[in-house]
Amino acid sequence: MALVVEDLINLRNGEAPTNLDLIRDMTLGTDIWIDRFVPYYLDQFIPSGGSKVKVLIGGEGCGKTHLLRYVQQAAATKAYTAVYLSARTAGPKLCDVPSLYRLIAGTIDMDQLVTGLSLKVAESLGYGASIYNGKDKLLPYILEEGYGAPDSAREIRIAAARLLKNADLSPACFTCAFTLLKDRLIADDPENTRIAWRWFRGEKLERFERRDSGLFETLQPATARRWLDSLLKLIVLSGRQGLVVLIDDLDVLYQKSPDTGRWLYTPANIKDTYELFRQLIDDADLLKNFLLLLAGRRNLLDDDRRGFKSYE
Repeated sequence: MALVVEDLINLRNGEAPTNLDLIRDMTLGTDIWIDRFVPYYLDQFIPSGGSKVKVLIGGEGCGKTHLLRYVQQAAATKAYTAVYLSARTAGPKLCDVPSLYRLIAGTIDMDQLVTGLSLKVAESLGYGASIYNGKDKLLPYILEEGYGAPDSAREIRIAAARLLKNADLSPACFTCAFTLLKDRLIADDPENTRIAWRWFRGEKLERFERRDSGLFETLQPATARRWLDSLLKLIVLSGRQGLVVLIDDLDVLYQKSPDTGRWLYTPANIKDTYELFRQLIDDADLLKNFLLLLAGRRNLLDDDRRGFKSYE
């Protein structure tokens, strides 16, 4: 296996490589934890609609990142949407569900998502994966059967709407996904598709964009869990097993900036972050097919002022 420069630099610095195949090949002792965790959670619990939040605690250099990357690799090979995030470099602080949603939506493979949904629509119309690949327009295939363009387009719209309706999405997410499917399956609509993608990622739309697209709902604390729930449903609907999110480097919660000497997370930030984790744990019965794996050092448990103990 060829090593890229980034992997070599990481290994020399004692850090885990980013190449997931290399992570797998370098892993020893999987019988201690991985061989129990993966079969139970990735093969059984999560695909059956389960939701779980797990915390990995270990000292510096013990292999937390390596373990998270291994789970990411295992999840990807088992048809999960797997997202690895570093709390140190992710950008927005992980202080609420909207921030977490934006980080996830900005990382997942959107084209893969729409392709999976397109395959489901085509299959419902009798065009299996051996005929239609999910990436091209579906309309020409139906036209070849001798149907007119308006009737063919209507059949596709009806099939797409039926698929999304059965998934019990939020109204706004339904509108967004329907727009993306029409663009993929029937005819190019670059402007509305661009707006739909921006909305899906949690970006704020201009007033005229909301009017033209019908996407009036905004991502905020009151709506974020519904957005996350709809995202999970779309992922499963597209043919994936579920969503696996791995958040590394939670040491930032109790560390200072080397440049300014100030805490990276304020006390209010820390409280909000732990509240986010609590909400996700409490919502386990609502968020289906979801695994969240958190990783940090021992201080995350032991620090009375900035660790889990500080949250009441």
